[in-house]
Amino acid sequence: MTTWEIYVGGGYSCYYYSNMAWDLIKTDPEPPGWERYAYLRETLDSFELNPMTPAHELVSDGYCLTELGRQYLVFLPDGGDVELDLTHVTGGGDSDLDLEGDFNGLEASALDVFTGERETLPLSHDPFQGFMTSIENPLSNPDHPTAISIRQY
Repeated sequence: MTTWEIYVGGGYSCYYYSNMAWDLIKTDPEPPGWERYAYLRETLDSFELNPMTPAHELVSDGYCLTELGRQYLVFLPDGGDVELDLTHVTGGGDSDLDLEGDFNGLEASALDVFTGERETLPLSHDPFQGFMTSIENPLSNPDHPTAISIRQY
């Protein structure tokens, strides 16, 4: 299980690395995965995590951590597209559906957790799909693990 799966699954992980080498020959002790932890931290820092709870039933694949109607973090371990139930967003406030089926008041983005590539996501709602919103992965390699961030602005 990856660290992303632990966090978006509602758990807490601890990563310890003091950036030192135990041999005198190693000149660059920084592990290759260190940058990926920076992507994770940047993403988690952009959310107000305390009110969020796991709600994996809201997604067709992967994991979902949410404060219903306000902020959603979806992790897709195998990348690809996903359907997300945004029922709780359509109830009023600044985030609502307009007549064309677009979500007003929400910003969404996708992150390739391997490379750090980020893309803005358009959110729209097809009334024939019920409350599920289809999200197509816009990244250059959609098979990489992907984090989708959706929040009110």
